Amino acid sequence: MEVGVQNGGSAQMWKKYFGKPAQIVGVDINPNCKQLEEEQIAIEISSQEDPKFWAAFKEKYPRVDILLDDGGHTMNQQIVTFREMFPHIKDGGLYMCEDCGTSYWEKYGGAWQARYLH
Repeated sequence: MEVGVQNGGSAQMWKKYFGKPAQIVGVDINPNCKQLEEEQIAIEISSQEDPKFWAAFKEKYPRVDILLDDGGHTMNQQIVTFREMFPHIKDGGLYMCEDCGTSYWEKYGGAWQARYLH
């Protein structure tokens, strides 16, 4: 699965890479991304900061093999997604988070040695 669909190019790339047995699931806040659904690619629309969304997501999709967080890149978005989804990764699965450099950028809610308690 990939958080952050945007224009959909990576979902199609993963579909081609993993082949027929793969089910690709994208999550994006933009409802227009729903248009990118096709065979083997499902798109769920929500904010990645919404724990209620993640609860419903986990009911719909039993376990995740690979999760790539390339969503909004703010610290709260990344923290909520990690807290909700890391325990939902299959044993031996993979969790990746892009743009962790924003952890140090104030405009993304980050800062050097900041404490994140929410």
